[in-house]
Amino acid sequence: MLQKFENVLWSTRYMMLICVIVSLCSAMLISLVSAAELIHVGHLGWIFIWDTSNASAKVDFVLSIIELVDITLLAGIAFIFSFGLYELYIDKLDPANGSEASDRLLNITSIDKLKKKLGHLILMLFVIKLFSYFVKIKVTTAQEFLMVSCSVLLVAIALYLTNKTTANEKVSVSKEIEDLTK
Repeated sequence: MLQKFENVLWSTRYMMLICVIVSLCSAMLISLVSAAELIHVGHLGWIFIWDTSNASAKVDFVLSIIELVDITLLAGIAFIFSFGLYELYIDKLDPANGSEASDRLLNITSIDKLKKKLGHLILMLFVIKLFSYFVKIKVTTAQEFLMVSCSVLLVAIALYLTNKTTANEKVSVSKEIEDLTK
């Protein structure tokens, strides 16, 4: 009786397939939106090329490029999330074995690694969104300039701390590998 229950309980991990499929469909849809945004950027670029004196065309062009990068990163987050869920709960992706891209993308062995990978991407998404707001802002007072400067400083600190923890993990992993080879 207990063995049957454990078998049923273990089989419920396949329910995560629903989340994987939804996440993968979201990633594909976001990629299509990114392609449409690329066409829009091309159109705005064409307008800007022929009318370089138009300041609003320049701002629209720059904002569209930032939006394109933002959407593309969001698609990447959705893809990595779906790959990570599949590999953590269901099975390894056999077609990815031996691929150089899989070593970078699919090196996910725990929920913590998945959260860390997604956290880095989400932080970059926030940085890009913040800079798109900076393009729109018209700084007129010293207080506004100080606020913008503080937000840039906070972003820089966040990026530094994120990279520092990643570097520390790489050092500790290389030390573990050295210990194992001795």
